[in-house]
Amino acid sequence: MVSAGTGRGTVSNCMRLPQETCGLNCIYKMNLPRACLVVSLLAVSVCFRPVLRAGPDAGPPAWFKETAPKIEAGLGANLGEPQRARLRRGLAQTGEFWRAGDGDAAEFTAFVRRQFAADPAALDAMFDRFDHMLAHFDGHFSELRYELKKPVDLDTGPVRPFDELFAAYEPNAYLVDDCFRNKLAFVVLLNFPLTTLDQRLAKGETWSRRQWAEARLAQAFSRRIPGEVNQAIAEAQAEAELYIDDSAGLNMFELRAKARRLQSKHALSLIIVDYLQLMTSGASVENRVQEVSAISRNLKVLARDLEVPIVALSQLSRAVEQRSDKRPILSDLRESGAIEQDADIVGFIYRDEYYNDESDQQGLAEIIVAKHRNGPTDTVKLSFLKRYAKFADLAAV
Repeated sequence: MVSAGTGRGTVSNCMRLPQETCGLNCIYKMNLPRACLVVSLLAVSVCFRPVLRAGPDAGPPAWFKETAPKIEAGLGANLGEPQRARLRRGLAQTGEFWRAGDGDAAEFTAFVRRQFAADPAALDAMFDRFDHMLAHFDGHFSELRYELKKPVDLDTGPVRPFDELFAAYEPNAYLVDDCFRNKLAFVVLLNFPLTTLDQRLAKGETWSRRQWAEARLAQAFSRRIPGEVNQAIAEAQAEAELYIDDSAGLNMFELRAKARRLQSKHALSLIIVDYLQLMTSGASVENRVQEVSAISRNLKVLARDLEVPIVALSQLSRAVEQRSDKRPILSDLRESGAIEQDADIVGFIYRDEYYNDESDQQGLAEIIVAKHRNGPTDTVKLSFLKRYAKFADLAAV
């Protein structure tokens, strides 16, 4: 018996998380109970403890309402209307996150006068510097996080008690907090626009890459969450119980039995099958199409019986290679139309740069929601950080 995660969950033939992740194809039940964590194959139980909420003193200081118009009148006197609008927006954004400990009205005024980039060239230089540094922060912290979690996520040998402490440590927990304390975050909020999800959905299609990049930059500081709260979240995630089974030739009878046993003992939150075509039905069938259909149908039944969402990854057929538009469609699901029929949600991942070296969509990925039984279908764009094999929200990278 080998321990996975923090040592609370054990399953025979247990393996650690793989170093590579793959795409999402089929979700057989979408009402996610509690929190969920994605792993390779068989099941996951996640138990988060409550985390403190931040910001009891949220909102602009009492003096802000009187101070902001004075700053705008003085600093904006020699600016054109577009720049005055930028200043007005920046004052509102900065004031929303400014706290008493950050300085009084005089310090706020001095900060704005010094840090507002009215000159386009200065704004470009500011954007380049912040974008470059935040990308480095994100990349280096991702690598450090990988090293911290390696002994508990990968099969590198026995998991020692101190390995669990390393895995529970979040290296960038205090990054945003520190950026607010030294006012780097306020420089971004003063000069670049914060956007809402509704704005990005409504106007994002018409935005340039620079506009998306600015939105992504500001979004990094859209919440002022204390570092201790981020650390508490990381510790809760590290305490999640992961059960991973890589038994060869797993069939539906075995999956059902193991899932029921874990459900009775640990209250499963999610089951993931990676991937569906590696399973067998465990019953006599005439051909592979019928077998995959039986697997798909039984996964649907299992999801309903246990009231647990099941995410099943699926291979695609080679038909996509024969088309000029390489975006996958429902009929590309390999070996059975039953997958399309049984799944509540079917999603595909598409990266144009994979097929076209000269693509103007470098660093972008599309999540194509091709089927959604209880909602709309759509295509959502994400950032793809090739260096780190990581997908991220366009406005959060």
